[in-house]
Amino acid sequence: YRDVRLNLDYKHGVSAVTTLVYGATVRDYDSENVDTEIDGYGLFGGFDRAMSPTLQLSTRIGVEKTNLSEIESDPEVVGSIRLSRNVETINLFAEYRRFIQASGTRSLAIRDQVSVNFRRRLSEKISAGLGARAYKSKGLGGESSVDNRNYVQLHASVLWYLMPTFTIETEYRYTVLDRLIADRSEGSNSNRVNIWFTWQPNSTL
Repeated sequence: YRDVRLNLDYKHGVSAVTTLVYGATVRDYDSENVDTEIDGYGLFGGFDRAMSPTLQLSTRIGVEKTNLSEIESDPEVVGSIRLSRNVETINLFAEYRRFIQASGTRSLAIRDQVSVNFRRRLSEKISAGLGARAYKSKGLGGESSVDNRNYVQLHASVLWYLMPTFTIETEYRYTVLDRLIADRSEGSNSNRVNIWFTWQPNSTL
């Protein structure tokens, strides 16, 4: 398959803390295994603003039109708003996105997604993080076979800095997924534990 998305951005600084952003996007998807072709285009605008030396705000809003083979969908409003805060011991990230999701299985969906992540340095050797991601998607494109989904994932992690070049991270994720396909409702949940061992030569804490 081939999936190509081209984004063009133009940024113009209007002050020391504010930058205006304009752009366009084009997408083309083609799969040999499925008789389908997805293409689309869109325009957007927004701004990036430094609310303080540690707090950043970024917004985008636009319109995107995506076509699936011979099925045309109406233009959809898309966009995002992102807030991030970084200080010596705390990192905070929050984002809302609305975008069109496309795949090679004759599916189009509009997705509303919220992500929140928080990490704090508890000591010189340990940091901990909490986060969540949730989205709701709705099928588009007439007879598209995409399913409507409600998804929520919660996660927590602890990171140990054993040495300047070696860390161990443990993470727990809990996920709930509900979906509706052809008037049939399905639901599932899962628990997952991850452990990462990372070695980075010549790195510093």
